[in-house]
Amino acid sequence: MNWTDAHSNFVQIPLWSDAASADTYENLEDAEGDIEQLAMFLLNGAIANQHTFGFADEDLVFADAYAPEVALEEPAREQEAAGAEAIAGDELESILENVNDFGTNNQEENVRRSDLAKSNGEFLFSSYGSLLITVDAETGEELGRTQIPPIEVPIGPSQGVGEEDEPIPEPGRPELAIDSMIAPPDFWVPTPQIDALLIEEDNLVVIASGYSSRVSPIEPVVLSDLNNTKLHLYKIRTKVDAGADILEHVATKALPGSFQEAFSMEGGSAFVVCSNWINTHTLFQGIGRWQDRFSGMNDDEYIKEATAIAQEELIPKFVDGFLYALEGMGGNVDLTMLTLYADAESLDEGAELIPGGIARKVASVVGFDMLDDDLTTSVTATIQPGNYGGHVYAHQNMIVVADQGWNQSSEMTYLMGFALKGTTASLSVVGNVPGSVLSPYSLDFVEVGEESYLRVATTQNFWSWGRPISDFEVDEEKEESRTKNRIFVLKFPSEDEKELAIVGEVTLGRPHERFTTLRFFHSFAYAVTFEQVDPFYVVDFENPESPEVKGELEVLGFSEYLHSITSDDKVLAAVGKAADETGRVTGIQISLFDARDTLNPSLLARLDVTDDSDSSWSYTSASWDPKAFRYLALGEGIGYLIMPLSSYTNPSEPVEIGEVKPEPESFVGFVGFSIDTTVPKEKMIQQVLSIDHASQVGFYFCSSFPDRSFVIDGNLVTMKSQSIKSTNLVSSEETWTVEMSAKDGCL
Repeated sequence: MNWTDAHSNFVQIPLWSDAASADTYENLEDAEGDIEQLAMFLLNGAIANQHTFGFADEDLVFADAYAPEVALEEPAREQEAAGAEAIAGDELESILENVNDFGTNNQEENVRRSDLAKSNGEFLFSSYGSLLITVDAETGEELGRTQIPPIEVPIGPSQGVGEEDEPIPEPGRPELAIDSMIAPPDFWVPTPQIDALLIEEDNLVVIASGYSSRVSPIEPVVLSDLNNTKLHLYKIRTKVDAGADILEHVATKALPGSFQEAFSMEGGSAFVVCSNWINTHTLFQGIGRWQDRFSGMNDDEYIKEATAIAQEELIPKFVDGFLYALEGMGGNVDLTMLTLYADAESLDEGAELIPGGIARKVASVVGFDMLDDDLTTSVTATIQPGNYGGHVYAHQNMIVVADQGWNQSSEMTYLMGFALKGTTASLSVVGNVPGSVLSPYSLDFVEVGEESYLRVATTQNFWSWGRPISDFEVDEEKEESRTKNRIFVLKFPSEDEKELAIVGEVTLGRPHERFTTLRFFHSFAYAVTFEQVDPFYVVDFENPESPEVKGELEVLGFSEYLHSITSDDKVLAAVGKAADETGRVTGIQISLFDARDTLNPSLLARLDVTDDSDSSWSYTSASWDPKAFRYLALGEGIGYLIMPLSSYTNPSEPVEIGEVKPEPESFVGFVGFSIDTTVPKEKMIQQVLSIDHASQVGFYFCSSFPDRSFVIDGNLVTMKSQSIKSTNLVSSEETWTVEMSAKDGCL
């Protein structure tokens, strides 16, 4: 039974607007009614919670509120492997002398992900706190330290009152003046931090955050981080013209919210994904039954008074604040019409929805042309139900925002697909699947004939005592699992529909295991799960709607990143962790897997890079950040694997009285390995490079370079901690280095 059916004095909510779909409002004023309904919907559950429990707790509001019945409508081509031959020494040196590979390690071909460091082969550009460092890739000469444009917050007189010509905006919904708000004199103005870089021809885009004002002309602040991020466009000048200023600032454009991810495509079109939290707490502050205004009231009196406060005060302020924020998203915003997200279970007759789950954040996709000096942008936004985390996947035709949330007691991944055309994005499909995704590599868009599919891999977690939730049937004769790993296949609908439909799925893993890495290709995929051992799976998608596990290999340890090293994508290099029979991690390892026999995948070779014990540890950021990994392909199944590495060993052997205990051993830098699948197993993976990036002992550094590598004209350029180094791949000798001082990058 619906709560409002039994308690008619509660705020009543009519159906959402008839056009509940992925269409957009013609203007923001048309959204006002739906936003008002959203506020009423949330308050309806909150007042019910107060009536039942007698205190305000936002989590309880979301977990136990009831909703009225409403009409719901959710909105590499494969090649044959070429024969491989070993590359002889002289031939290898000839290849390495002029080899180049300085692009970002991207997930999809023709989609260039943003990064904290970029290169055009002539210059290196890297973030270092709030500084943008420019280095000549050939000589190592530092050509510039560009300070990102500061946050402009005018400071008022001692009492925080504005000057006569700079009045503080009046309450209500005033003209936008985000960049001209006045702060008191003791107001701390932070320094913007670089989030990402994009490069196209001679244009460099710097995406920086921290611009969101700490003071606001309107209360309540409904959307967090409004205009928190900005695009800064720079022209890259030539060495001859540059002088001291290699970068020329051309334009700046504010973005709607906090940065999530950015991409550039062939031809210069680029997209930035941002998000804003919806501050629903502002709705509940005035109805807490513990407040003095409700003292001594019985249930009916509380309901009547709380409803009046909601209708007269809370809802109008929330709507005004929401619309004001939307107006501040750059002016021309295509806002997708409010739609309730619900899975099939929630759509069943009599099912209950969680009010807090329908509107947690606003996701926006900003499109622009990197070659346009005016930085003209288009903004598409949608209200989404996810409440934590989230990943962004991009294909040349589609951006998918996968946000994490809950539906009743179940983990959910909410999917929002934005179709790309030129420099504009439009929300075209929505959907959801149980569980949560590991990374953007857990998603994949594929076209098969005239049909399009989205493949999504999730791990679903259950209660700690092993009891599964409703959609997980357990064989009582088998051990109950705390997890369930699945790959879902969702089919794109026809043009007049908007909901992604699950048309296939496959389950992988043993009890308690979870995905540690995945890699999709056109008609097959590889997945690794782990709890004590590492099952490596080959999943066949020849029938796109009926995925099937074809092969499985069980080995110790587990992989965290998979990278194809052959043209048929059947031989993979893997970075991961070594582990013993109990699952205890014992160090970093590199593996080579052969899946050419899909029914019987095999381990070609494996190398333990470090040997951890109780007194030592090691890690590589390539385990969680694919952009830190580089594979330099030199032939079919032949190349160099380059990754950052940090290790520390504290001598554990006891010393005699009077003896000096040895100093701990540590390494911070990059390591390089030759990969050759044509030679005997013991020689397939060999370490050939070790580049030290250890900082000066005893110094505290405010900032650091991202862990990145580039190959430019036969030289391996690595950056980590506080240094950038160039090492010749043939001689292994250092050609130049850039060192930062302890004060560089400090705020």
